[in-house]
Amino acid sequence: MKIETYEQAMEVVKKDGCYLGFVPQHLMTYELSMEAAKNCGLALAFVQEKFKTPELVMAAVKNCGGALLYVRDGLKTYDMCLGAVKDDPLAVLHVPKYLLAQVLAEKDK
Repeated sequence: MKIETYEQAMEVVKKDGCYLGFVPQHLMTYELSMEAAKNCGLALAFVQEKFKTPELVMAAVKNCGGALLYVRDGLKTYDMCLGAVKDDPLAVLHVPKYLLAQVLAEKDK
C-alpha cells in the first residue's frame, strides 16, 4: 500500500486505524493520529510520542483496553487504567504499580 497524500492517509485510517503504520512520517499529524486511535485503539502503536496527549490515548484505550501497552506510565491515569482493565483483563499487566491495587479493587464492582 502506497500512501502519498494526507487525504489518502485520512481515508485509509478511517477504514482501519491500524493502517496508520503505513503512513509516511512526513504526513503524520495529531488529527490523523486521533482518527486512527478512535477507529482502532491498537493504532496507538504507530502514533508518534509527540501526539500522545491524554485525550488521544484515552480515545485509544476506550476503543481497546489492550492499547494501554502503548501508553507511557506518565500519561496513565486511574480512570484510563480502570477502563482498560474492564475492557480487557489482560491490560492489568500494563497498569503502573502505584495504581494497581486501586484498579483491581474497583474493576469488579
